[in-house]
Amino acid sequence: MDAPTSARTPARAFGLERAGLVAVLVAFFAASLLFALQMEPFYGPDESAHLGYAHAVASGRLPEITDAVDPPTDASDWRATIAGAADREHRSVWVANHPPLFYVAVAPLTWISNGLGRMDGGLMFVRIANIAFATAGLVYTYALANLITRRSRRLALTATALAGFLPLGHATFAAGMNDGLGFAAATAVTYGAMRLVTNGFQRTDLVVLGTASVVAAGARAASMFIAVLVVVLAAVFRAMRPMGTRPARFRDAATVLAVGLLPAALTFGWFYARSVALYGDLTGSSFLFEYFDRTPYGSAFDVVTTATFWSDAYEQFTVSTVPGSLYHGTASFVAAGFGIAAALGLAVMAARSRPRWDSTTACLVIGVSVLAATVAMMVNHVAGGGSAHARYLLPALGVIATYFAIGLDRVWSMVLPFAAVATMCLWPAHFLPQRVENEIDLGFAIGSSTLTAPAAVAMACVSVVASLAALTAIGHDVTHRSRRRDVASRSPPLP
Repeated sequence: MDAPTSARTPARAFGLERAGLVAVLVAFFAASLLFALQMEPFYGPDESAHLGYAHAVASGRLPEITDAVDPPTDASDWRATIAGAADREHRSVWVANHPPLFYVAVAPLTWISNGLGRMDGGLMFVRIANIAFATAGLVYTYALANLITRRSRRLALTATALAGFLPLGHATFAAGMNDGLGFAAATAVTYGAMRLVTNGFQRTDLVVLGTASVVAAGARAASMFIAVLVVVLAAVFRAMRPMGTRPARFRDAATVLAVGLLPAALTFGWFYARSVALYGDLTGSSFLFEYFDRTPYGSAFDVVTTATFWSDAYEQFTVSTVPGSLYHGTASFVAAGFGIAAALGLAVMAARSRPRWDSTTACLVIGVSVLAATVAMMVNHVAGGGSAHARYLLPALGVIATYFAIGLDRVWSMVLPFAAVATMCLWPAHFLPQRVENEIDLGFAIGSSTLTAPAAVAMACVSVVASLAALTAIGHDVTHRSRRRDVASRSPPLP
């Protein structure tokens, strides 16, 4: 006998939204792989340095910033890139200020590349690894959004789709760099802290937070700072929570600090101590600015009071693409419209909310703090003379996408979030392969590019189809809830 429709509908909706999540992940991976196939080898100076770091670790050596890159003999493309570098600094492993976890993870890929005698030195393998880590970051984005929205799977899927269809993400995560792991680690540790304060500080949640903190400390300095921040906030929330006696609350807070920070300090603290000894600070930034003869922009206040800093960052974050760094007037206008709508929705929601202290407030404080810390790190980088690249905001991508979806949902429930995702789905269709570099292939045919063009076309088709599948899942939920006028599907009020 068939189950009643009322009992069948939630399970069916959950299955459809889960299929939508898989579609988002597939679309992201395919679109990013398409970017990896389209970008020429070592299109920027970063890839050579990151790949050099990976090869040094694979040979059992931890490099320093001034160490020269040493490509394998068979890596003719890589060697040509090094020979054509503008200066000695760009022929070095100048990204050696990064923690080593990513490079340890991809070291086996460099061994495989050396065995195959690849001309790119394993660059395509490292690019694919970066994409894979970023895909894991999208999974944590879904989990994070599900917590923030009080188990609204519709908004969680919407937030994940917004993050997964971001063109800046496709371009950055397709490069042979460690940004994918940084994004995944920062999102995972933020999720771990929110999960801990939401579930009442359970032992399992402590383990999740401690594990994520270790990965964050080994991924990038930015994710390490985020880990320290969210762990401290989680401990403060436990000490302030009106449950148990004061000694018990402070004892639990101390446990959160110990489990959240001590394993990370024991695992990667030595690296940051080494950075201080070699370069004078935890991140090596001051050494790098001097190494590349960068001129400081000014103070952090000078940066934040420059209007073009914010407008350029938002435009880069929402509509920029690589290769080409195209800025389309229409796309910029649409992105600005969605941004204004999301900001308006969040402002109205905050104004109408009643102040109260609970796990929702704690998650809000953690999310806003992560975003503020990420922006502050980017501002300090620019003030010191660094590039104002929007990819430095990617550690907070999960938080940004979640609150963007919530804000849009407050302005026009279900319709505006769906419209934003539909707009983002245009990007995979827009970037159908127009050219594919013959120098790069997927590694299945050595010295031949016969698989490259068909693979690129296949990735483009998979990306478009999966994007439409994700859009269908969200659209079905919108029409279904609209018919039933499900008030509970609206985004929850913030405190």
